[in-house]
Amino acid sequence: MTKNKEITAIQSYFTGENEHWNKYSFEMFCEVVKEGLFTDPEIPLQLINSTLIILNDNHKTPVKAIHLFFLEQDKYKLNLEQSLFIAEKAHKYIRISEFDQDLTEVKDLLQSHIERMESEQIKQKNIPLMGNIRGVLKELVQNEIKELPTLFEGLEPKQRINVLCKLIPYVLPKVETIHAQTGEPDHVDENTNNENGIFSW
Repeated sequence: MTKNKEITAIQSYFTGENEHWNKYSFEMFCEVVKEGLFTDPEIPLQLINSTLIILNDNHKTPVKAIHLFFLEQDKYKLNLEQSLFIAEKAHKYIRISEFDQDLTEVKDLLQSHIERMESEQIKQKNIPLMGNIRGVLKELVQNEIKELPTLFEGLEPKQRINVLCKLIPYVLPKVETIHAQTGEPDHVDENTNNENGIFSW
């Protein structure tokens, strides 16, 4: 599709006979351009338009309506943020518009799915990426180390010694066991000086 055809296709969503829809779709288009949520700004316009048709045509079977709504989204392989955007915009339009059919049940069920997606979005934002875990832990440990002097002041002497004993292996080198070397004499004469001639044993 050429650039002119793309522009004409997008413009067609704002120039229909329904002034209410024209205004709503144009405001949504402006938001899409501003947020940059979709690489192709026509996709949300297409989806909202098809979504409203699906929900309106299947208003008597709300579960089926919502199921078809998500199937339509799957065709575009939307991520969670994009899917939530479409659901919220469709829900808002139903809420502020008048229809010949009663879309109350469809609207309420769609709202439940929106709340579920919002919860999932919060979970995803709160889970640190695997690549960031090391940095998060490092920062946490560094902050706690800064507080150690203050924490030590509030400990009893016995508690301080206990903590220090646990921390020492991380500061001082580990003492290794020294084993006797092969070939050393089993018995040393008491009257024989050591090789440096300093001590007698």
